[in-house]
Amino acid sequence: MARPHSRTRRGGNAVEFALTLPIYVAILSGVVDFGWYFNQRMVVTMAGRDAARAASLVPLGGNVETEGEAQGNASLQASGLSGTVDCTLAGTSPDQEVSCSVTVPFVPLIGLAPNPNDLLSRITMRMEEQP
Repeated sequence: MARPHSRTRRGGNAVEFALTLPIYVAILSGVVDFGWYFNQRMVVTMAGRDAARAASLVPLGGNVETEGEAQGNASLQASGLSGTVDCTLAGTSPDQEVSCSVTVPFVPLIGLAPNPNDLLSRITMRMEEQP
């Protein structure tokens, strides 16, 4: 039985590599994009939590919306993101709640994986100091 030449076998390996490389690149870019998405989503969620927590600790008579929005924006800027932070106070004492929503446009790293256009986080917390 004749043994194939190593030169022809190397050509077969190159063809197999050329056929499978796009699949591996697509999988790797999808993993990178989804990792980036989940990282950014976590940052937006934490900014919403920071905003709601800061707003829920504002003493009576203070501006809940301003404090929450300032803390949310500071958290976003610390992570290198920018977006909109809106806080609203609802309910009557002793059941007042503050609700903060954070919206940040999402920019994917590679763009091959399907991702949303905006990242949204909405956090609601009960006001701490109420008569």
